[in-house]
Amino acid sequence: MNRYLLYILLAIISISCSKERAEEIVIIEESSYLTVSASTITFENEAGSQSIEIESNSDWFVNSKLPEWLSFESYENSIILFVKQNETTEERRCTITISTDTDERSISVRQKAVEELYFKGEKQYSIPFEGGNVSIEIESNISFDIDITNNDDEWISHKRSNIFPNLGNNVSNNAFNSDNLELTIQANNSTNLREAKVIIENKKYELSDTISIIQEGNEKTQENPEKYTDGEYYKILQATHGNANLIFMGDGFTQKDLGKGGLYEQSINKAINHFFSIEPYKSYKEYFNAYMVIAESPSEGIGEKGTLGLTNSSNKFGTAFGSGTEIVCNDELIFEYAYKVSEVSNKQPITIIVVLNSKKYAGTAYLYNNGNAIALCPMSAEEAPNDFEGLIHHEAGGHAFGFLCDEYVYYEKEMPKSRISDIKEWQKYGFQMNLDFTNNTSEILWKDFIGVEKYENMVGAYEGGYEYRYGVWRSEENSCMNNNVPYYNVQSRWTIAKRIMELSGKDYSIEEFIAQDNPEPLKTTRNISMENFTPLGEPIWIKVK
Repeated sequence: MNRYLLYILLAIISISCSKERAEEIVIIEESSYLTVSASTITFENEAGSQSIEIESNSDWFVNSKLPEWLSFESYENSIILFVKQNETTEERRCTITISTDTDERSISVRQKAVEELYFKGEKQYSIPFEGGNVSIEIESNISFDIDITNNDDEWISHKRSNIFPNLGNNVSNNAFNSDNLELTIQANNSTNLREAKVIIENKKYELSDTISIIQEGNEKTQENPEKYTDGEYYKILQATHGNANLIFMGDGFTQKDLGKGGLYEQSINKAINHFFSIEPYKSYKEYFNAYMVIAESPSEGIGEKGTLGLTNSSNKFGTAFGSGTEIVCNDELIFEYAYKVSEVSNKQPITIIVVLNSKKYAGTAYLYNNGNAIALCPMSAEEAPNDFEGLIHHEAGGHAFGFLCDEYVYYEKEMPKSRISDIKEWQKYGFQMNLDFTNNTSEILWKDFIGVEKYENMVGAYEGGYEYRYGVWRSEENSCMNNNVPYYNVQSRWTIAKRIMELSGKDYSIEEFIAQDNPEPLKTTRNISMENFTPLGEPIWIKVK
């Protein structure tokens, strides 16, 4: 080949290759990515929804089979999860996977269970004086604290299987479990009956339950026990800060019941324990003197009132059952026996609680404009809230000391003007203060409690009271004056506390009350159904000169 031709060929090849390199395109692929705004989502037991943000440079999709309680809606850069209400006591869980062709992310979805806390089985246990052991099953999916009232001398001890160790109060376990509470009751060497309440409670979820432990007194400590004498009195409780006077006595108890530690004394002690078992009396107990007056009846039990107003009673105070839940009595003789207590002056109001030797459900309060009162309370054997304790709370604590009106509705109509006028007249004495005739929350009697944090979602203007549906308002949906539940609403507690302080000669502001007030028990009690409640007859309001 010609040398010059060779050089020309090589130059052409070189130019061609350079041109190809200059026109070459380099493509760099972008890395794919997928992110989600949360890897764990928690729902309360109520129905609800939550949004999850999704970022990706590729198409994505939900790669999961979902349970019936969980669903979603998909959008360009997010999904919204929807859960149905969990009405079970078991927590629900599910995992959702967000996927692309090359990547995936998992989201754990958790829905809490309905919180439960209650004692299984009986609500009251009777223990012989010898003592013994009681095993009680607790159903719960939350932690709880245990409290035993009236146990200062530790006659009841307890232990449990400790399903929730070291969790403290207010913790959800999210699994429904049984826990056994073992109670050991010591021998009762006294002739007196004694009673305690065992309370389980979780404050965060506002749940609690209560059982009663009642232990018999040991009457065998004396073959021939000493007897109480008619007309004697004994001081059961000494006030340390005040001077409010309670006088307890019985009717329909004969000599056989008057042995020291016998039925009469046991019944009076039981009534006293019931009276101080709820707020505000529990917190203000130190302001009270309590006396037991002995009253021996010629015959046992309570009589019946005839159609002509005559009774067949042959007991001490002529107590007899009338129509419905009415009870009549000889109030003059009751006051005569009350004033056998030498420390009590007729210049200061007294509250008299007469325990009737009967298992019937009934109750009546005699209320006087001078501040005196009589509560007639049989030892009802019916189930709560129609039991003896319910009667003491309603008739003695509510009507007789608190001078409160009934709050339940009997007539589905407007309260008559005559009834309204009568209530307003008694309100001039400071009585019947748990009702008002306006729903204007800036003017209503309990306006100072509305908007206060500790009463949130509790206090307002609830229409209905003193037997009528319309034209009258109460401070809370439910209360002892509504259906005997062991809870006075806030306006009732304030009314009672204020009266305690007035009788003790002390000034007391509403601000002091709010700071000290303990709005217990919890919502499970405040919201209790009225199905089992039998209305009691209205109290008898008496004006004296």
